[in-house]
Amino acid sequence: MLNEQSKTRLFNPENSYSWRVGKVPVTKEKNINVHMYDGQFDGYSSMMTRFIGDKHSIIILSNVGISYFLKQQLTFDIADVLYNEPLKSRENDVSLILINSLISGTFEQTLAGLEAKKGEYSFNETSLSVLAYQVLWSGIGNESLQLFSFISNTFGDSLKAKSNLQLACNHRITNDSLNKQHFCK
Repeated sequence: MLNEQSKTRLFNPENSYSWRVGKVPVTKEKNINVHMYDGQFDGYSSMMTRFIGDKHSIIILSNVGISYFLKQQLTFDIADVLYNEPLKSRENDVSLILINSLISGTFEQTLAGLEAKKGEYSFNETSLSVLAYQVLWSGIGNESLQLFSFISNTFGDSLKAKSNLQLACNHRITNDSLNKQHFCK
């Protein structure tokens, strides 16, 4: 139904509205052709992954903004179940811990606990920054400022972390945030 020019555009990873096409390892011995598409809009997020050879599909729909990284991680965790692979431990996954704390209303306490126990967790600046932007775009200004500030303090030498905090401080969603002056010095 589609001509080659349309297919090239539809499956071009450089195009933000395209499908990702390729092989992914689902077991140590088996790579499967997949088509993946993800999107987000105003705090809503989705991802569809088609495992072409095995005719499996995994569809994630969320009414909170979550990053591509986390949606992909969740997709491959579900794929591990489909392919009888051992599940990965997510016990110390900082992004997931913070997402759960947002949902449960314990974000400030959780962030303070993570800060006090930095040696027990592996902090990834990019992963945390993606989460902070997702929180911001979901309209949760105060918590996003807290997280951007945490990232800036944790990665003190990072110009990107400082720049991201400044962008969040100047974002319209954070205009009425509590303690904005504290985070946006």
